[in-house]
Order: sequence, then C-alpha cells, then structure tokens
Amino acid sequence: MSRWLIATILAGLILSFSCTPEDEMLTRAEGISLTFSTDTIQFDTLFTSRQSITRDLKVFNPQERAVETSIRLAGGSGSPYRIFVNGQAGDGFEQVRLRGRDSLLILVEATIDPQDENAPFLVKDSILFSTNDSRQKVNLQAWGQDAFYINSLQVTGDTTLSSSRPYVVMDSIRVQESGVLRIPAGARLYFERDANLWVEGRLLVDGSLEQPILFTHTRQDGIFKNAPGQWQGIVLSEQSRANEIRYATIRNAQNGIVLSQSDEDTIPDLTISCSIIENMSINGILAANADIDAYNLRVSRCVVNAVGNFGRGSYRYVHCTFANDAVTFSREGPVLFFSDTLLASPQGSQSFSLDLQNSIVWGNRDNEIQVITELPDSRTTLLHNLIKSDELVLPKDDGNILNEDPQFNDPAIYVYTLDSTSAAIDRGRPSFVITDLAGIERDALPDIGAYEFVKTEEEP
Repeated sequence: MSRWLIATILAGLILSFSCTPEDEMLTRAEGISLTFSTDTIQFDTLFTSRQSITRDLKVFNPQERAVETSIRLAGGSGSPYRIFVNGQAGDGFEQVRLRGRDSLLILVEATIDPQDENAPFLVKDSILFSTNDSRQKVNLQAWGQDAFYINSLQVTGDTTLSSSRPYVVMDSIRVQESGVLRIPAGARLYFERDANLWVEGRLLVDGSLEQPILFTHTRQDGIFKNAPGQWQGIVLSEQSRANEIRYATIRNAQNGIVLSQSDEDTIPDLTISCSIIENMSINGILAANADIDAYNLRVSRCVVNAVGNFGRGSYRYVHCTFANDAVTFSREGPVLFFSDTLLASPQGSQSFSLDLQNSIVWGNRDNEIQVITELPDSRTTLLHNLIKSDELVLPKDDGNILNEDPQFNDPAIYVYTLDSTSAAIDRGRPSFVITDLAGIERDALPDIGAYEFVKTEEEP
C-alpha cells in the first residue's frame, strides 16, 4: 500500500473521529453511575388480576460521554412487573445506549396474581442496571389485594355481603323488590365506571365507627383518587322502603344517593347517619317525594347540590355539615336546594316538610341555600344553623347564624372539624344526637355541624 493511500486513510479516520460529538462517544470507564428520578417506584393497592396504571422512571446519564447499560427485572419473566424501554416491552434489555447528559424514560406496569389472602400483601421486585463495572437498582413495590369480583348480582332474598375482602363491581348490583341486601361493618365496594347499586327492595348498611363501610370506584391512583363522577352511585327506586345507612363513606360518584318515592306516610324511606358523601359530579343526595331522616352527616364537594330535595316529602337534617368548597371544579347550584313543587308527584296527599337543625351550610357562593315553598300546607323549620346566604330572611330568636365562617380546619384535605375560632362552637341546641360523626360526646351546649369541637392541650 502506498504511503499516499495510508496517509489518506489515517486522515479520514482522524477527520471522522473529530466530527463525532463528545456526547455520542462511548466511554468504558470504571465507576460510572447513573442517576434516577426515584429510588423506589410505588403503586397504590392493586386488585389482583387487574393491570395497574403506568408509572414513570427517568434514568439520567450525568457523564459527558455516552454509556451503554443493561436493564433487567430481578424477577425475570416471572415478575409481576413489566418494563418498557424505548417503546418495547420485556423483562431485560442489553446495551441500551444513553448519550452524554441525556436521559431515558422507562415505563413500569404491574399485574399481581391472586394469592387467596384476605389482607393486603406486599409484592416487591427491582430493576437492575449494569453499566460497565457498576451495578445499580431501583426498587419496585406494590400492595396486592384479593377481591370478590361481581359481574352482575341480582339479590332476590335476604343476602349479606362479606367484609373479609373488598368487592369489585364490574357491572351493577340490583336488589329486587323481594330482596334485602345487608352490608356489614368493614365492607368495601369498588365500582367500575358504569356500575351502580340499584335497590328496589331494602338496603341495610350497618357500619361502625371502628369499621366504616366504603362505596367508591375502582380507580384509586393518581388524579382519579379524588375525582368525581367515576361511577353511578346508589339508587333507591320508587318501590324501596325503610333503607338504613350508618357509618358509611360514599365517594366519587355521579350522584351519591338518588331517591324517587311516592307514598302518603312520613316513615323514612332512608335513614342515614354518621356518614360521609363527597366528590359528586352532580348531587350528594337527590330526592323527589321522599322521606329522609339524616344526622351526623357530612356532604361535601358536589358540582350541583350537596342536597336537592324536591316535591312532597318529609326531610329532617340534624347536626349535619354541608360544604361545597369548589377546589378543582366550577359549581352550578347552591349547597342546599329545596322545592315543594319541582318534581312533585301528582299522587298522594303528603305535604312538604323541612326540618334543618344544628347544621352548617357553607360554600364559596353568596347564597348557599334555596327554599321554594308554594303549597299552602308546606312547613319549613330552620333552627340553630350556621348558613351562608345573602337572601335568606329568618325570624328572630331561632338561633341561626348568617355568614360567619365556620372555620373548618383544612377542607382542602377533607378535614371539616372546627377550629377553635369557629362561630359554630356552643351555638347548637340539645337534641337526640348525643355523639358526633367522630364518636365524640356532645356537651350541654353542642356545636353546630357534624363535628363537636375538641380542645387540645395547647389551646387555652
């Protein structure tokens, strides 16, 4: 080979090398370390056999030059986790190149196999990185939960659910007119988006302070955890009577409870106590021509009304907290809306009766209660409430407080207990409700709302 040819080849190699950006030049140096957006990827509790949402892991190369790293799941093909690198799924990837000062996005999913366990169980693995002589890992962690899966349940007799495991309701539960559905303390029901609990017979929800009952949706991750409108809610049809709900939490539905009745008596079609209804895309309680008895009830964050009671019926609310403090949505109506003619049943002779006592009605609108009574036999009693309204005209000596902030402790995180400066403290009247929503005994001068104020040691 001539000297001229050798010189030309060397010059070409030098020129080629000199044109390669440094961040693309591969380093084989020892002691190379990658950095990660987190050292542990955690999933919320996952129902077995159901795919999780996708979590992100960012991998950074802090070096000036490119590196090659091998990425694999420690559990291999038997891992409940899956990783996606450069859009490809697998349990291992070899010689993945990261340019200097560049990053790589890895997606992680999980599907946990059933373990026939009642209690949640921890499932771990890790993503291993081998870069030159360096070995690093990112932990993967999730809690698995076995569940009872319901595609469609028809309740025709006296049926009691279990509290040992949660229920995942794929379609709906329908209680026929001949059926009674009993839900015991500690039971948890998770509903898919189009699912509901439809009751033509009788619903008995019997939770306790220590073991409340939960009705919510299946998506408990990320922004969905507190998102309204994720399932349809509880419907008590016209045939349903004498329903009872105590110590229950109903979350993230379209309507929390819907009642549509038509009878001439004032026996409660629904008695609800010591319960919470929150994050509804429409109403907390929507009732027409029904009879409701409620106490120690909190209804909050509903797009339309916390409570909308229309037509004839008997509605009693004692020691309740109704609060619509819109944080993530715009609102469309007052907290409470009552009308004796709207949606009124043409049958029956029952009148409209509203009894609101010792309750807080608060929100970020100027007027948070609307009461429209046009029938001559309608009756409205409002005593010892704290109400936000620039329209309501109340008689003297009724104990009501207008437009004084109840000073909730932290409604942004669903804490509606009272601060020591609240105007609701000691302004209620004694009633049959001797303990509050949290099980605290009310004193001789009870506080307005669902919660009794408790003085801490730090407070004078």
